[in-house]
Amino acid sequence: MIQYLPKSLDISGLSFEIYTDFRDILVIMEAFEDPSLTYQDKVYVTISNLYREPLPNNIDTFDAYKKALWFLNGGNESDNDVDASRLMSWSQDFSLLAPAIDKVAGEEVREKSYLHWWTFLGYYQEIGDCVFSNYIAIRYKLQKGIPLNKQEKEILRNNRSDVLLRTQLSENEQAQEDEFFYGG
Repeated sequence: MIQYLPKSLDISGLSFEIYTDFRDILVIMEAFEDPSLTYQDKVYVTISNLYREPLPNNIDTFDAYKKALWFLNGGNESDNDVDASRLMSWSQDFSLLAPAIDKVAGEEVREKSYLHWWTFLGYYQEIGDCVFSNYIAIRYKLQKGIPLNKQEKEILRNNRSDVLLRTQLSENEQAQEDEFFYGG
């Protein structure tokens, strides 16, 4: 049982301080959503944005990344057997997510000078009925082919661009779209 909020991670018997504020971690989470980044790029972004100091060359990068994922997952091991169908986007949904987290926290969390990622995750996990959770429920039903009720259909019809997850384009795809629509 973990009864503390970690501020460092142990790798190869050495302790390394990490950034733990939720804003720092959201940079990493957004990188995971970026289709233009390779797996290696995402590992680099994770390690360079989580650890406060550059890791020594003799440190196992895979172990550092694995420990980083453990931290990002709130102290839980990553489960590769879980259905990874995405229902939310940290970047697209943050404007809906922030008020829901504020409601749980009882304060405006973006105004706090510091909020540990795990505390932020705890607030996230306690989100109840709100716009964000309604959108997630609709996305889930659409993914699973479950019919929407009348109210959900109306929400989708009136808020389609917010309810549906946008597909992020790679840099090449974005350039092609810009060329097509704007001539360059």
